[in-house]
Amino acid sequence: MGVEIKIPDGKGRYIANHNPGSRAIRTPDGTRLSISVPQNFDELRSAWKVLEDYTGRVALNPESKLQDLDDIRKVREYHFGKNFGYVVFSAVDGENRPQAMATAEIVPVRSLVDRKIARGKGISFIYQGAHTPGVSQNDTNFSVFSQLYKVLSGELLPEISKYKGDKWLGAIAESRSSGPELEAILNAGFEEIVPNEFYRPPAVQKVRRRENQFTTDLILLGRGIPKDPKLRELAAEAYVRAAYCEGQNINPTLRAINQYFSARKSS
Repeated sequence: MGVEIKIPDGKGRYIANHNPGSRAIRTPDGTRLSISVPQNFDELRSAWKVLEDYTGRVALNPESKLQDLDDIRKVREYHFGKNFGYVVFSAVDGENRPQAMATAEIVPVRSLVDRKIARGKGISFIYQGAHTPGVSQNDTNFSVFSQLYKVLSGELLPEISKYKGDKWLGAIAESRSSGPELEAILNAGFEEIVPNEFYRPPAVQKVRRRENQFTTDLILLGRGIPKDPKLRELAAEAYVRAAYCEGQNINPTLRAINQYFSARKSS
């Protein structure tokens, strides 16, 4: 990759190797895209523009784009700043132009969920993904999107993580509950962790319309998550606490998740 990645654990230590191996994916016409990490604001802005454009194309309501996107100033703080939030990964062509992107991080589970079962375990989150109309044939071919999720969840994030074996809880990602984005993530090796009817996360931005305060079209997916319902609930709760950390009311979301897994623990 040719990029140094540092992911802190909040205590002045790093939980990632600094020099991951290079990774590449292919577009439908066979063009090679290299997975990299933006090293300056211009590169970061170009990668984020891919997500902005994609979100605008697939927005389900007028406020959806605001719900789904961080402001670029916050993105810069998350990606470059001391108060780490996530790393932006970009799939770039031979001219270093981003054609796909995803945001991801690795966290110690105990920093989010203070339970004995979380002790010593780590997990990765892939928050958002996007591609350009060019590599997706105007959003009809999600193969690049799928490859990026597959490489991040199955190769790159596990490689740079310090958590190994049963200490690694895999990767969690959100998706719309139907459509090509969901199929792409499933094709990347993910499976359902929390179904749509039990997953109602809050909007991440202030919205005016009451019906837009909670999103109703999402599903929670995982790759490499242990089958134990207690660990699956732990992974789901950790994701919600990490993804919705700007003062949103997550209690209804956590109650619904607990209801879902409580039935599985007793069965």
